[in-house]
Amino acid sequence: MDTFDADCDFPWQDGAFNHLKRYIVSVDQSLALAHDLQTKALRDAISVETLPVALGELQYELARLEGEDEVSNQRMVWGGLLVSIYAMFEHGLEQIFEHWRLATDGPVFKTKGGEDIVSAAVRHSADCMELRLFEAASERDCLNQLRTLRKSFVHKGGKITAIPPNLWTIIQSKKNLGFPLEVVEERWCANVFAAQYYLNGAHQVMRRFSRAVSEKL
Repeated sequence: MDTFDADCDFPWQDGAFNHLKRYIVSVDQSLALAHDLQTKALRDAISVETLPVALGELQYELARLEGEDEVSNQRMVWGGLLVSIYAMFEHGLEQIFEHWRLATDGPVFKTKGGEDIVSAAVRHSADCMELRLFEAASERDCLNQLRTLRKSFVHKGGKITAIPPNLWTIIQSKKNLGFPLEVVEERWCANVFAAQYYLNGAHQVMRRFSRAVSEKL
């Protein structure tokens, strides 16, 4: 029963990641529906408008909706979701490390020097838990890409110049997964495929690592 109670109490994070998976599908459908409804409403209004000034305003709104507004909405929504995915990954790691600390009276998880949180988590899991956070380099690469995109979006508004050129080339090479990311006015714009790709990568790492930590406890 002690083992059962410990497993039930362990922070698996599956529920949160599965919620985000459903949310991504809902957002993709809602964005498309909202755009279609707004476009239809404006076109219907244009078809019956007779005043030149009002007609020009409606046509301008339609042009914005089908141009820069659509790109801005895509950038804000999907960029924000990538930030949420990375934040969930960080929070999940911190929960697991804190759970381990309480169960084993181990050290507190924290970064050292100029470490980013992914590097710190790799070191902490190896030194303090004798476990590997990532099983393959591709897993770490995926999370490092997500971390960099998150930093670029939050601090630089998604500017390409905030992403190292070699990393940007790697990101753009994933055409078979819905990439490359669209670039408009020197800023990247994500999409549903990018959100699903990075969510699946983060979820896979978290699920396997959670299970390994739980079994070792």
